[in-house]
Order: sequence, then structure tokens, then C-alpha cells
Amino acid sequence: MTTLFEKEFICAICGTESLHTVVGSTNSLGSPDLDTRPPEMQRSTIHLGILRCPACGYCSTDISQRKKDTQVVVESDHYRAILGNTELPERVASFMALSFELEQSNECIDAAWHAIRAAWICDDEKTLVYSKICRKMAIELFDRAKTKRQVPSEQLDLIDTITLDLMRRAELFQEASTLIDSLLSRQIDETLKRIIEYQGRLIRVKNTDAHTASEVLEADST
Repeated sequence: MTTLFEKEFICAICGTESLHTVVGSTNSLGSPDLDTRPPEMQRSTIHLGILRCPACGYCSTDISQRKKDTQVVVESDHYRAILGNTELPERVASFMALSFELEQSNECIDAAWHAIRAAWICDDEKTLVYSKICRKMAIELFDRAKTKRQVPSEQLDLIDTITLDLMRRAELFQEASTLIDSLLSRQIDETLKRIIEYQGRLIRVKNTDAHTASEVLEADST
């Protein structure tokens, strides 16, 4: 069961008060997608995980909080261009704007996750061109996080396995095949190995659909 309620927030950038719907509690039943997108009912509340100030456009999980340089980013031309892109559903633009803001403060992993959430909303809205763009953004951000040594060593295989799904769904099949070779050359967790091998079968037939972790188990049992 999902519980929603209305809450007032005071924007930390411009001081505007606004009312937003927030999630009090939710649950999920079933198997997540291979990029970790949760099943219902949590799936239907993802879009509520971000707030946008109706006055200045500041986007955050909590617009009553800000970092030192947040205002500079929010007022930048690039940030305004994201919010002003009429081809984007509003929630997608909000997630992309927050991803950009986090990228500017070198929080590359969090920036990648918000780009992924933007892709999920794009999937629901059938804006498939932007779903690919958002996934490519997330791939680049994960890569940057690895370069900056922001990914703990114990999470590297998991992040790369998620990246593999992002590549497949963005139609980056050659890059995905190269990553599979790299992953399978490692001493990798058996569950992740099964997912990687399953992804390989999908990539060979250029399948770009969403697939769940339970499908991997079903495929292995047949």
C-alpha cells in the first residue's frame, strides 16, 4: 500500500512556499528490472521523488535544502535550457536538471542515478529518444565516477552490470559486448554472472526491451 500526503516546502533558493505531494510509505511486490527499477507499487511513485520550485525552477529531492553553489547552477543557461525543453515531460526535465546539478558538484554516482530515473519516466511517457539520451548520460556519469574513484571496489561489478543494461537499452550493442568480455574475465559473483550471460543473449538479437531479474532465473531453469 502506498501512502501519499501534501507538504509545504520553502524553496532554499528564492524563498517561495509551495505544496507538493510526497510519499509517506510504499511497498513493492515482484522482481525489479535489470537496471534496478522497482516493481509496483513503488514503481508508480518514482516520479514523486523529485520536487520543483514553481517560481525559480530549483529541482531537488528536498527544495528546502541547498548546497553552497546550488544557486549558481540553477541560474545557469544549461540548467534553464533543460527546464525550458518543451519536448521533455516536466518530471523528466526535473530529474535531468538535478542530475546536471549533482554533476557540477562532482557527485557523479548520484547524478547517474537521477539520469536513470529520468530514463524510467521517459519509458512510461514513450519518449524513447530521450530515454536513450538519459541512459547515455548515466553511462558517462558512472564512467566518470569510476575515473574519479568514487565507486567502492566492492560495488564495481554491480555498477558495471547495471551499465551493461543501460548500454543494451540505448542500443550501444558493440560497447555492451566489450563490457561483457571484461566482466566475464573477472572473478565475479555467480548471480551477476548469470545476469551478464542473459544480457549477452539479448544483445545478440538486439533486444532493447525491459527485462526483470526473475526472467534470468526462469531462463536458467529451462
